[in-house]
Amino acid sequence: MFGCVVLACLATFCVGTDVILKTKQGQLRGTRTEYFSDEFVDVYNGIPYALPPVGARRFRPPSPAVAWSGVRDARSPRHICPQVHSKPHSTQDEDCLFLNVYTWKSKAFTTPPLPVMVFIHGGAFNEGGGSLFRCNALALHSVVVVTINYRLGALGFLATDDDASPGNYGMLDQVMALKWVRDNIADFGGDPKQVTVFGESAGAVSTSLHLISPHSKGLLDAAITESGVSLSEWGFRTSQDRPSPLDQARALGQRVGCSETNTTLLVECLRKVDAKRLTVNDLTKAENRLVWSPVVETVYGFLPDTPQMLIGKGNAASVPVMRGVNKDELAAKIAWFHGISAGMSLKSAAAFIQQNIQRAFASNQQAVQEAIEKVYLSDVQPSEHDVIRSRIIQMLSDRAFYVPTVVETEKQARRGGSPVYLYEFDYRSPRDSKPVWEGVPHAAELPYVFGAPLLGGSAWTEYDKAITSRVMGYWTNFAKHGDPSYGHVTWKPFTMKEKGYLSIGNSSVMKYDPRSAEVKLWTEVIPKLSQSQSVIIG
Repeated sequence: MFGCVVLACLATFCVGTDVILKTKQGQLRGTRTEYFSDEFVDVYNGIPYALPPVGARRFRPPSPAVAWSGVRDARSPRHICPQVHSKPHSTQDEDCLFLNVYTWKSKAFTTPPLPVMVFIHGGAFNEGGGSLFRCNALALHSVVVVTINYRLGALGFLATDDDASPGNYGMLDQVMALKWVRDNIADFGGDPKQVTVFGESAGAVSTSLHLISPHSKGLLDAAITESGVSLSEWGFRTSQDRPSPLDQARALGQRVGCSETNTTLLVECLRKVDAKRLTVNDLTKAENRLVWSPVVETVYGFLPDTPQMLIGKGNAASVPVMRGVNKDELAAKIAWFHGISAGMSLKSAAAFIQQNIQRAFASNQQAVQEAIEKVYLSDVQPSEHDVIRSRIIQMLSDRAFYVPTVVETEKQARRGGSPVYLYEFDYRSPRDSKPVWEGVPHAAELPYVFGAPLLGGSAWTEYDKAITSRVMGYWTNFAKHGDPSYGHVTWKPFTMKEKGYLSIGNSSVMKYDPRSAEVKLWTEVIPKLSQSQSVIIG
């Protein structure tokens, strides 16, 4: 698919021409970019899928967008949702419920309806935007790609543990966007009966939650989760958490002059506060969880029970799923927060583990520490400071990402009925300027999923271009066929007999039995020692 002509064209940002498309909502003026001599990608930005969630519509479920008259200009991205940090080439506004569509076409022949890939961005449910991802390269694999915005932070996830503000507005936005895809994507050449939802980090948790939410039933035909699943403890909240969602809502209220104790009055007051004030006064992260994230609630019922319970009840959709993690998920974060660039001694590692245990576990802390050190540090020599540091990174990454991903994969494999594929992304670019010990951290796969090495800019290497072509092949083949095998690589489904997963590095190879000792530690040993259900990952 990607020859020299396409590479040159993508790298030099081929000049686009205007194109008009008639849709159910109205006419759109988009941009057409030609590749080769007979292929092109049409891009339509800033399509409203819901009414602006402002004024009385703040802290309420979204309402469908209405049709427009005339030709709507969809050549440039619209606002992303309010968030603390600015993002390049974007503006923020509470009127932000837009999506963007990239569709492949060919002059040579009439194309049948194309598989659709809907991307949900990450950002800890607190930042990001659909228009921050350029999807031309991915669309050139003969698919339609959709990226979406959804409400973030308090505007998307404020919850009071009652019907004053049940929460999950950002998740209900995503459901509305998926309904828009079902009802409108045929106008763009997409097949509404072949929709793959994929996401990274908070977007991966979102994708996983759509597999178990009653609101999302029938809206997706396959799913890909990159670094996050519904069983990730940081990805959802309950009223039993401390601080609770209500505690956090009241803390935000105190910051912006809404000190009412009655929840209805509190939400009414917060509804009148300027969106920028709410965003600037955002709260810090709670222990092991995000302040603003999906919450278990039964008023709207997007997440009527914990993911563990919903999966246990058989509520998960029976569709093909691809799940994966990056090899060193929390490396960069650990470097920034804990200053371990020079490595760690066994003493400092033990102190670090103890500090984390004291915050996370109320009982049997010494026994928990001994169990963790046995798995991660028992075979390490005191002089191997680099190895010790990598084991600490692995320990934190396992708990937050790796183990819940494996457990959720195992649960689907046991159920049967639909194939499930597992991967570990382990490619580090030769151009990477970060310290080698940071390895392949969180979000490292994203440039390769969206073809960034083919889009010009930094000095990407030929290795990078080969990897991105391979990764896009896996992702789009999965969207087309429910099987990510691509090129010379046969990617076997994960089964409880073989427990196979694809290691995606300089080469792609099948490996087996993913770190069973670590999985057992976090799912069996520690829950039993701590007598705590909260750490049972699944």
